[in-house]
Amino acid sequence: MKKPIKIEIKKEVVVHKPNPQMRGPSKTFQQDGHWIEKPSITAILICVCGNRYLKTRALQELCLRCSSVIFKKR
Repeated sequence: MKKPIKIEIKKEVVVHKPNPQMRGPSKTFQQDGHWIEKPSITAILICVCGNRYLKTRALQELCLRCSSVIFKKR
């Protein structure tokens, strides 16, 4: 008489990840009960001509208007 063959079936354990919408935000964008529009502070510099500008390039010392005039003269 033949022995019966045993087949082992491995059950995969499925781990459900929590829904990110149900967790809430991972970062807090409130300070003193008010919403923070932009968490980092951007420095506003004043050019030689008196125009205000944001420093967008490395080694930038003039506003874009003054720097474009310098490049046009070259």
